[in-house]
Amino acid sequence: MLIPHLVGPQDKKDLGGVFVAVSVRLFAVSLFGIFVPIYLYKSHIGLTMIFLMYAVDFTLRALIQPAISHFIYRYGAKQAFLLSNLTLIGFLGTILFAAGHPVILVCAFIFQMLSFALYFPAYFMVFIHAQRSSLRSQEIGHLQQITLVALTIGPLVGGIMLATVGAGPLMVFAAVLLVVSLRLLKDTHIVTKLHPPKSVEQTTFMWKDAVTAVGKALDNQAAAMIWPIALYFVFTNYTKVGFLIAVSLASSLLLVRLAAALSAHGHRKGLLWYSSVANAVIHLGRIGVSTLSFAFVLNLADGLANVVGLVPSQSVMFDRADGHPLNYFKRFIYTSNLTTGLFWVILAAVLHLYGFNAMLAVAFIAGATGALAAPTFIYAPLDEPKA
Repeated sequence: MLIPHLVGPQDKKDLGGVFVAVSVRLFAVSLFGIFVPIYLYKSHIGLTMIFLMYAVDFTLRALIQPAISHFIYRYGAKQAFLLSNLTLIGFLGTILFAAGHPVILVCAFIFQMLSFALYFPAYFMVFIHAQRSSLRSQEIGHLQQITLVALTIGPLVGGIMLATVGAGPLMVFAAVLLVVSLRLLKDTHIVTKLHPPKSVEQTTFMWKDAVTAVGKALDNQAAAMIWPIALYFVFTNYTKVGFLIAVSLASSLLLVRLAAALSAHGHRKGLLWYSSVANAVIHLGRIGVSTLSFAFVLNLADGLANVVGLVPSQSVMFDRADGHPLNYFKRFIYTSNLTTGLFWVILAAVLHLYGFNAMLAVAFIAGATGALAAPTFIYAPLDEPKA
């Protein structure tokens, strides 16, 4: 393994500190994350241009992934976390002034690109610590309970703040939370430096993992980015959008512990397929949504379906990465980011040529297809965890 296993009391304390720091960061991101495209659109930046900016953002994330991996090998996941928070603060400081200033807009997206390119491999490297596969589902379940609480409150608070006090105070509040997260991370010692494998090409990443990476990218972007945009264009209200997203995340809390327990006792394949089919149906149901009650039902179902698959999915991913985790995650994230970049290019083209409703239909059909492809890596060589 490339990273030390956590076995002592101090290790557990440090892991708890990272849990809290990550949750604070996630809360900060959830305050503004889903609203960024909407905010830019309201700032008179064309939707097609916004989509193309996201396409460039994700393509660049893929291209710099080898450099990010080298940074983590040399300096450690903790330093990647810290730098990720700093660059995200830079994003918050520039996005407010992006309207009418193309150079500032480009700088904002560069900060965002660097932040998330650093964050995800660092996140995976920290939480692959558990020695036994059966423990992974339990640990992931605990992490998800903490983070879902933060993510549930964030969109609702963010929507209310945008509707009442505006973007400036919201971005300042989020930046303060990121500074708090930075401080919490600095006090932990969970990961320092990593030793690269003898061959930098050693990995457990297979074509089935690539199919899962593509599927997850399409599923996540349709649900996390396009759906809030669709909701805003239907209801034209930040608070309603934040409320509906919060409903989805709140419903996840109802099943996260059960999903972790079932995953730990060898039911990962069934949970993944249930979640996959349910998510595909929900994506298709999003096409043409026009009433608040129907959107509410869809988001309630979305939260329940997602959490059932989230815990076993991360557990399987960590098991697949055993032996050469950073190489595995590097390839997984690279594939995901390239797919996402292409997704945004296609949506920009459809939006420009055929209009908004056609773009939504393409996005949600792609999301449904991705959801059905997402469990593919469960069929790669892998033993089910023993209780």
